[in-house]
Amino acid sequence: MDAFHFEQLTMQMLEKSREDADACAIALDLAKLMVTSSQQIGKTLPNPLIHRLLSDFPEIVWPCIGATIVSDPSQSWLMAHVLGMSMGFRKQDPPILSLPEATLRSWCHAHPGQASEFAARVVPVLAEGKDSEKMMHPLLLWLIDEFGERKKVLDAIGNSINNFSWAGSLTRYYGQYVEPISALTDHKIPAVRRWARHLIRRLQAMIEQALDQDSEEDAEWEI
Repeated sequence: MDAFHFEQLTMQMLEKSREDADACAIALDLAKLMVTSSQQIGKTLPNPLIHRLLSDFPEIVWPCIGATIVSDPSQSWLMAHVLGMSMGFRKQDPPILSLPEATLRSWCHAHPGQASEFAARVVPVLAEGKDSEKMMHPLLLWLIDEFGERKKVLDAIGNSINNFSWAGSLTRYYGQYVEPISALTDHKIPAVRRWARHLIRRLQAMIEQALDQDSEEDAEWEI
């Protein structure tokens, strides 16, 4: 109940927007809380509140959050869990997507090493296109176009694919990536083309492994 009332009251104060000095001061205090209490952030700030801070007060909260991410590797790792996708089964809506794209892009260009790698870790790999078909997330495509020559950026994307919660056959999980990644095999950056071909081979191997596992499980049920 304390957490519920805290969220409701804080949301009401933030609704006054950036034109209100008190709302701006509260937003900055909450941003400082995020970067000093990341390990407990799940108990401290609910996701809707983090979304509101990033979407409505980016010029106030992101300098504090972004500076911590690029200067402190341990906090960067923790903030990736705060701003990225959760490991739950519900539909994913990571807080990082509430940050204006212009803010994220400027930050990545200002800190091409740490910032681009962090963004590649927390931006979703896939998005839903027309008729719910899977496609590369547009923001991730921008990261690949701009920073695809950086190995750590590409590695971060590959690692994101292997961090997941899933119900059912893993063939469907890995299979959803094959076509979107295949579109990168003719990318303008040679490093991206090589990475995409290697990742496709790895995905196909994991699909084969998952098929074998499915067959074994089916056989066990028949016994």
